[in-house]
Amino acid sequence: MALGFSDDSISWRLARGRWEKLLPSVYRVEGAPRTWLQRLKAGCLWARRGVAVSHRSAAALWRFARFRNEPVELSVTRNLRMKSPFVVHWVSELRTADLGSVEGLTVTSPTRTLIDLCSSVDASTIRASLDDCLGRKLTTLDRLAVLLERMRNARGTTQLRDLVER
Repeated sequence: MALGFSDDSISWRLARGRWEKLLPSVYRVEGAPRTWLQRLKAGCLWARRGVAVSHRSAAALWRFARFRNEPVELSVTRNLRMKSPFVVHWVSELRTADLGSVEGLTVTSPTRTLIDLCSSVDASTIRASLDDCLGRKLTTLDRLAVLLERMRNARGTTQLRDLVER
């Protein structure tokens, strides 16, 4: 049952084309525009807990330089299988300090997002994103250094470590 709707009520709305099923227990009102933000929200609603918008999607939400509303990327703390258009990253934990909120969604903080991006984008994009974040005061070099130390085994972070040290 979703938000107080009985299974019969949900079935009735689906059968008459008033709702469309996006994911198990996640529906959209037919006729509502299909958007990237809607897909992000659907993925988070379906995952329910232990989920955050991350990587390129988080960078787009935080409006990092060079990122647009493209992929739908989520980090989850448990084994969830989602099909396209979702890209799922399994993580051991999502600490409260590593999270923020944008557009009503739980999203990785700008600092955590910079580290996550190291595994999926090129060095020039990391450099541009770091400059952008520092310029807009979304993070600091100290915060980055602390998180890089905690996440010392994160893939692809050599370039970011070098930039922070310089």
